Amino acid sequence: MESLRGEIELKYQAAFTAHKKTSDRVHKLKYNYEVIVYLKQGQVEVPQLPVATDYKDAILIQRKVIEDQNKEIIKRGDAKVEKMEKISEFKTFLRKVRYQKKKLDLEILDFEERAKDVQMYRVTK
Repeated sequence: MESLRGEIELKYQAAFTAHKKTSDRVHKLKYNYEVIVYLKQGQVEVPQLPVATDYKDAILIQRKVIEDQNKEIIKRGDAKVEKMEKISEFKTFLRKVRYQKKKLDLEILDFEERAKDVQMYRVTK
């Protein structure tokens, strides 16, 4: 009786294992199949192989997601350019102010020298 039970148990285990393998294979075949996809050139970022390209690491991204990212990048770039223009205008203004200060300092020096020259003139009748 015990040997019969052991034999049935072994047959059951073998049948269960076979059933498990079969169901796994059916499940795999049901959801894992190959599809040939034709994409426009320049939009595939998977290295092209001379024989057969492997697309297992490729992902498809919706065009809207990419366009949204591009809009965000353009917006940030425009903001950066605007800031750089403001910095450039400020630097130009600062140079003008420094130039005016230097000019006024030289004029003051010139007027002081002229005053000294006038004071040094000999007064004659």
